[in-house]
Amino acid sequence: MQFLKGIVIILGILIVIGVGLLSYGLIKKTTDPNWKFFSSSKKLKSEPAINAYPIINLNLPKDCKIINASPEGTKVFLSITGTSICNKVIVVDTIKCKIITTIKAYP
Repeated sequence: MQFLKGIVIILGILIVIGVGLLSYGLIKKTTDPNWKFFSSSKKLKSEPAINAYPIINLNLPKDCKIINASPEGTKVFLSITGTSICNKVIVVDTIKCKIITTIKAYP
């Protein structure tokens, strides 16, 4: 019987500690949304950081519009239309965030 009382007391103490840690974590998380109880020192290399991609300026005239974006592998094909100088396809590499080429369709 003493053994059973000891187990119940130990489990009760563990429950109180667990609820205390949970409360502490919730309070810290509400004050700092990026807070983590256990921080991993290793970051995944395949996972890009937020805002890690640079801004790509396509230098399109005001009358030009992107009508279609077709992803294929690591490339995106942007179909541009509008005035006659706007008819083209721009190929963007999504890994390097660079314009690979522009295919112009002049009449």
